[in-house]
Amino acid sequence: MLTVRQVGEWGSPLQLAQVYQRLEAARCRVTPQRQAVLHVFSRHLGEDLSAEEIRRLAAEDREPVGLATVYRTLGLLCRVEVVTRVLGDDGLARYRLNVESLDPQHLLICVRCGDLSELSLEWLRDLSDQVRGATGFHVLDQELRLFGICMSCQASHRRGVG
Repeated sequence: MLTVRQVGEWGSPLQLAQVYQRLEAARCRVTPQRQAVLHVFSRHLGEDLSAEEIRRLAAEDREPVGLATVYRTLGLLCRVEVVTRVLGDDGLARYRLNVESLDPQHLLICVRCGDLSELSLEWLRDLSDQVRGATGFHVLDQELRLFGICMSCQASHRRGVG
């Protein structure tokens, strides 16, 4: 099944926009502090981070967040299943971005007008599993970008516009 939907201008390989949508669906605001925590996770993909490490990394990125705010944000992100809490060997709680819960991002990009649309094909969802089965490689995230000319630009060109 093929589905296409518009996506916003801002995006990343980690589909942070999807995380923001999930927060908004849970009626949670996307505050600068929550963004700072999520940006730390996006730069440390696949790593288990403690709340203190997240606070320190955010401060290094000039996005200071208090430790209590980090803990509240982590609790919220766990509730909406964006972050997974894991217990380290040292008994310390650590957190990991749950990229498996996010849909892979596959984009159709018009080279004329710059329009972005998200492409969803069933076999693309299964691609990570196929790669893992064939190679043993654990895919954390995937992104496919197809460049071409959208239907609107094609129609304008046929009408002699542009």
